[in-house]
Amino acid sequence: MEFVQFDNMKYYIRGGIGDLLQHYWFIKTYPNNEYIVHTHFKQAKDIFEHLKASNYHIYQFEDLESHNDQVDVIKSEHAKEDQSNIAETPRAYYSSFDFGDEADLKALQAVQSFNNKQKIIGIHPFRSGFANSVYNQFNLPAKQIPLEIVESIITDSFNYLIFGSPSELASYGLKEKENIKFVSFDNILHSLSTVKHCSTLIGLDSCFKSMSSMQNINTICIIGDFPDPTRDNCFINRYVNDGVMHVAKIKNIEQEANQIIEFIKNNIK
Repeated sequence: MEFVQFDNMKYYIRGGIGDLLQHYWFIKTYPNNEYIVHTHFKQAKDIFEHLKASNYHIYQFEDLESHNDQVDVIKSEHAKEDQSNIAETPRAYYSSFDFGDEADLKALQAVQSFNNKQKIIGIHPFRSGFANSVYNQFNLPAKQIPLEIVESIITDSFNYLIFGSPSELASYGLKEKENIKFVSFDNILHSLSTVKHCSTLIGLDSCFKSMSSMQNINTICIIGDFPDPTRDNCFINRYVNDGVMHVAKIKNIEQEANQIIEFIKNNIK
């Protein structure tokens, strides 16, 4: 993808890991640019170091309130009087990712841990902390796909990789067995590399569904039934239109469990 560069331009990136994934191609192509990174991803520095980009400024937020506070800080430090030298970093809906040999090796080891060689379904049943703060504003407190839904869709016909942090997986209640393995690497880039081996990814609003859809992997996503133009325009609509993503919009994930189970089963490939 070609892009016209301008002298002294700063490039603004806002969001989480999914946003960084969509901007990945640009940072990789133009590592010497100056980047303003407004993110709730605590390890954003790792991506810039991996891509050998060094001229970046990271502004961390955790919820909508701290996000807005950081906007004022960014303006004061980079655009107090003039914003004409700041541009949104271009996105790519589809991209290739190389997170390094170690990431590839970790991903392959996770896949090879299954005794039976059959299709792999990835499941990320958790939301990011920032997504939870947004959902709470709409009185949709569900932080995860309920365990009974995940247990209802698991069969012996597939292998399953369950993504999450060690604490999330430990408290979730699901147990590893021959065709169910947990993926929880310290470096999230290693976990994201493992997504490449899945035939289907089931998830909520998180970077894992962004990784799978950007890799043209069949993606089943459960999202809140409320207006969110940024979410829908950047991470949902294009993939739904392309047939890559199948979306269930819900009001109450517990009350709609049966419909969700049927929806997931009908869209697994």
